[in-house]
Amino acid sequence: MIRSITLSAVLVLALGSLTSCIIEDSGPTAPDRTITCNKFADFTANCTATCTVTWSCESYYDSLSINDQISLDDCSDCLDAKLAAGVCDDCHDDYVDSCQAFMESLLGVDCW
Repeated sequence: MIRSITLSAVLVLALGSLTSCIIEDSGPTAPDRTITCNKFADFTANCTATCTVTWSCESYYDSLSINDQISLDDCSDCLDAKLAAGVCDDCHDDYVDSCQAFMESLLGVDCW
């Protein structure tokens, strides 16, 4: 009887500690940086003949604030939608005047 109570107490404490270790991240995740960099690389490859996204795009992305990451995600979605429509037009919103310039300045683009 004491053994089952002790075992039950240990299990309850173990389960409690497991759930307290879960951290919910409301910001962009690893797939977001990959998707954002891939979409921008596609746009750059198709719309900018002399520029290419650098191999360290995801590292640059990770070093930025959450607000910049969210803006980059939004910009990449917009540029990707325009590319899918067959146009190479730039995008903008209330925070970013030029998505292409914003992404180039933050994500590492080599031009020659």
